Amino acid sequence: MTPTSPSFQTPSPQAPSLQAPSLQAPSLQAPSLQTLGCEASVFQTQRRVEFRDTDAAGIVHFSAFFVYMEQAEHELLRSLGLSVAVRDEEGEIGWPRIAASCEFLHPARFEEILDVKVAIARLGRKSVTYDFRFARGEIPVAHGTMTSVCCRIRPGQPPEAIEIPAGFAQKLRSLGRVDEAVFVV
Repeated sequence: MTPTSPSFQTPSPQAPSLQAPSLQAPSLQAPSLQTLGCEASVFQTQRRVEFRDTDAAGIVHFSAFFVYMEQAEHELLRSLGLSVAVRDEEGEIGWPRIAASCEFLHPARFEEILDVKVAIARLGRKSVTYDFRFARGEIPVAHGTMTSVCCRIRPGQPPEAIEIPAGFAQKLRSLGRVDEAVFVV
């Protein structure tokens, strides 16, 4: 008997095929800034719950909300022409997170679309704290905060907190602060 290598065959035309269900998932809306009555703005985006984000019970795992918050922060910054990874004449600037929290109000499940609202809760000289509200339609799902510090990043050295560059701070200030707004989901 001679050893044989595994062979891969394409299915025959008579083989049964699996077809995707005909249900269409709702589509995501484009991110936007919503101006509130008191000169503050809230950034709005959406996030579809992916299967990988769920636990054995089919509910979004708590850790996924921290990823959602970071993704929403990046979208907000991009909408303002900014980024968490920038370079200036002195080198690289980064935004390490120093605090993050999330309160879970109602479960979210696979394929659901979550509305995500982001506002500035506090803008300091060297840090920014974001406020995040997650909802499924009118149902609040979670409320989180995240604080990032503006740092100079140098190879082989720990990050060094620096003042937020003036142009960056000005664009963040243009949003106003959540405490200046009635921030509803």
